[in-house]
Amino acid sequence: MKLYEALRRINFKIGTLDDITGRAINNIVETRYIIDELNTQMFQYANKTKGVQDTFSTILNYNEPIIKAPTNALRSCSYIFAEAIVDGKIFPLDIRGTNNVLNNFTINPFNGITSWLMPFSQGKNQFLGAYPASSVSPNTTKLTNSILSTDTTIEVETTKGFIRNFGRIKIGAETIMYQSCDDTKFYGCVRGIEGTKAENYDADTQVTHCNLILYYAKLPEKIVVYDDNFVSDETLNKELEITEEHMEGIIKIVAYNLILKLDNTRAAQYKIDSEELFNQYEADIRKGYSNIRKGANVRPPYYSQNGLPNWTNLQY
Repeated sequence: MKLYEALRRINFKIGTLDDITGRAINNIVETRYIIDELNTQMFQYANKTKGVQDTFSTILNYNEPIIKAPTNALRSCSYIFAEAIVDGKIFPLDIRGTNNVLNNFTINPFNGITSWLMPFSQGKNQFLGAYPASSVSPNTTKLTNSILSTDTTIEVETTKGFIRNFGRIKIGAETIMYQSCDDTKFYGCVRGIEGTKAENYDADTQVTHCNLILYYAKLPEKIVVYDDNFVSDETLNKELEITEEHMEGIIKIVAYNLILKLDNTRAAQYKIDSEELFNQYEADIRKGYSNIRKGANVRPPYYSQNGLPNWTNLQY
């Protein structure tokens, strides 16, 4: 659902007949107050249900165990799954609290293949501690040709050490997701993901493997409205991150809270228990998504599924 659709539905619910038919001189509630309430309810929804989810990839360097966490991650139970990539092999990570991590990793310095992540805060900023600190830096390569911001195949000197499928790379400030790669090319690239912008690059520009990937629950993007009730066309046409069937309930909550300040009788038809509704939405989401938060598989892959040659299960 786009923002302008949500605003239209809210205005329809809170409006009188004159408001809906355009005969009223002024709007019953200013746009800025509608959006303020909409932001509040969407944040409450995200915090309760963990229903707004995203993927964040970054670079885990040698002996640099402190990583800046995604800024929009929830403060509680945000991280759903995490993985570190070392020389083309994926290592699932356990996400533990400070009391678990610091009591187990008492030797410092300690380097190896990172297996645990510890979320912690420094004031308003969120960080992740990687334990043990990585003993290797991510694989890097260079572009062999210049590329445009629209190119979806990227040619490099070598892809040795990069995962073969479903990987992410960073060129400059841009993060790119690729479908697959062979010895010298990344295919099916999705450019400018994770809030970055697709750019043109010259040959010999460095390409770095994003070797730490987090799947996490977050706050939805805040809708910006100015004091004069101005909302840009770009903002109005943005797709809201909450699924449409859940937005309908949020719209009713917003309408109820706004009308309640004006007319108790009219508000009654939209009265809804937000706590009960969000509990139902949380149950919906749990039915639809996996609820495994530790770096452990439900079962190990069969020999024919593990990607190793000759169906072996050798670990190297």
